Amino acid sequence: MEKKDLHIDYTSEKAVFSKLISSNQISWIAPESIPPRASFHELLATALRNPINSGALKDEKAKRIALIVADATRLTCPFISQLLQLSREKTDEVEIVIACGSHKSPETDYLEKILGDDLFCKSWFRVRASSTQNPLIRYEHVGTTTRGTEVELDKELLEADLILSSMNIRAHYFAGWEGGAKALLPGCSSTKSIAQNHSYALDYEDARELKIDGNPIREDINEVPEILKKKHGITHRIVDFVANSDDQIIEIAYGEPVSTHKLLADICKSIYAVKAAPSPLAITVAEGPLGRNFYQALKACSHSINILEAKDGFRPVVILVASLVDGIGSPIFEKELERYAHMDREDIVKDLNERSEQGHFNEVVEKIYRLAMDGIKRDYITVGPEAPEELERLLRKVGIKFYRDLDDALSSLRPGLLSQHVNIIPRGASTVAIPK
Repeated sequence: MEKKDLHIDYTSEKAVFSKLISSNQISWIAPESIPPRASFHELLATALRNPINSGALKDEKAKRIALIVADATRLTCPFISQLLQLSREKTDEVEIVIACGSHKSPETDYLEKILGDDLFCKSWFRVRASSTQNPLIRYEHVGTTTRGTEVELDKELLEADLILSSMNIRAHYFAGWEGGAKALLPGCSSTKSIAQNHSYALDYEDARELKIDGNPIREDINEVPEILKKKHGITHRIVDFVANSDDQIIEIAYGEPVSTHKLLADICKSIYAVKAAPSPLAITVAEGPLGRNFYQALKACSHSINILEAKDGFRPVVILVASLVDGIGSPIFEKELERYAHMDREDIVKDLNERSEQGHFNEVVEKIYRLAMDGIKRDYITVGPEAPEELERLLRKVGIKFYRDLDDALSSLRPGLLSQHVNIIPRGASTVAIPK
């Protein structure tokens, strides 16, 4: 392969290249590299010795435990075996639940990867995927939040008296942050509950990345553990973690879901909220698992818009780079994209607000809303080197510019825009760029 001036990794092994951008006109917007201060074994032990607003895990009484971990679209807990061992010291009735929400159930090879061969062979029959796309899952109403969300959780989950979840804390473009009680809603919730909760994303100013207090979606989510405790006697505890830019764990905390999550979010913000000088052109990468499908990869675009700014008459442009190997990621999202194809963004926003007022909302419309709102003042281009042809045809059909080569995308820009400063965000799914 001919060597080019610039390369941008989109997975640990693959990259896109460019001859059109020179190194002296770019800024790399990346989180500070923070090495682990101890092994995750030591960090876990420290976290369990110092519970936050709860008793120690060793003192929790339980006859049946549900251990919830993330699906393939998130960085998965690397200490599942340790949590499983701690749980089995209390009871033999322990199940592992993959929190998929509305995502499809993971393949068997993913389960083998996160559990390891030995644990998978011994425990495969106690592992299940909680997904709205899994026809075996049934949901039960457990209560109603103060905003009116009818919380329907995976029925089998309600057989546990202790729910232990372990999620990676990273910014989320409308829920504020991943992790915490998000393991339950949307992680193990029905389509109806997810749609109701996600409808609050139409609060454009408050339902945003980095925000917890005043964020209607996160505040709604955070009520679920208390509902479970008061109405069903089920205790929810989290063992969430923060990872560095190399996906090495640098912090773990255990305890009550809301306060423990907030502490870790504050730590995460100090790393992943990165200041940068605004420019009219940004290239953002949806790295790793979040770049496998278009639906998830769009989070990287949302995290980049804060540093997009019109300059010298140029309308801002963000170029999304992702493998997109798994295509669109959601058939419902595909239908919504087609529904709003070629409509003015202002008309899309108006129609979505009307649908919300009428209660006609689903679990993906918030993505359309954010695209429309962000797109009022900015343009999007997608570069997907590994995207299936079906996705390429869909994106072109709905008017989203798509390319497989970065330089082809850059060549499509207005003359003169390439001479502007370019911000490159190599980990756009986890980094939130904020203006200096």
